[in-house]
Amino acid sequence: MKKETVIFGLVMFVLGVFAGIVVPKYFSKRGGEEIVSSGVIEQGGGGFEQIQDKSQEILQLQSILASSPDNQGARIQLGNAYFDSRQWAKGAEEYEKALEKDPKNSDVRTDLGICYRELSDYDKAIEEFKKAANDSPTHLNSRFNLGVVYYFDKRDYMNAKKAWDEYLKLVPSGERAEEVKGYLREIDKIASGK
Repeated sequence: MKKETVIFGLVMFVLGVFAGIVVPKYFSKRGGEEIVSSGVIEQGGGGFEQIQDKSQEILQLQSILASSPDNQGARIQLGNAYFDSRQWAKGAEEYEKALEKDPKNSDVRTDLGICYRELSDYDKAIEEFKKAANDSPTHLNSRFNLGVVYYFDKRDYMNAKKAWDEYLKLVPSGERAEEVKGYLREIDKIASGK
C-alpha cells in the first residue's frame, strides 16, 4: 500500500512540474515570460463571453501557482487573465506580487496602473505610470496612459500635456501620435479659454 502511495505521489509531482512549465506557454497569448503591455486604456467593452473564456485559463494558472508559487511567468499570466476579464482588483493583486520579484518590469507596472485606474484610484495609477516611465525611459505606453489619466480622470491638463509632450519626443509621428496631438490641441483651447 505504501509503495503505491509513493508512486502516486511521484507521478503527481512530475505532472505538477510538467504543468508548471507547459501550461503557461500553452494558454498564454503573450508567450512564456515575455509580456506585452496592454497599451491604450480602453473605455468600456468586454463582455460576459470574455470573462467565461478566461475562467479555464484562470483555474489552470491558479493550480500551477498553488504547486509552484514562485513561477513568475504563471503569476504574470494570471494577472493578464484577470486584466483581460476585467477583474481589476485581482489583476492588481497578481501584478503587485510579480513586481515584488521584478520591480522594474515596466509593462507589468503599466498594466497595474491601468487596473488602478479602472478601480478609480487615479493617484496610484499615476504613481505606477511614472515609475514605469522612470524605469524605462523609452516606454511609450506608460507615458500615453499617464496623459490619459491626467486628462480624462484628473482634469489636470498641464500634467497631461507634459506626459504627452514626453510621448511625442519618443514618437513624433504615427497614428497614436496624431491622437495625442489632437488631445494637445484640445488642451490649448482649454488654456486659451476657447
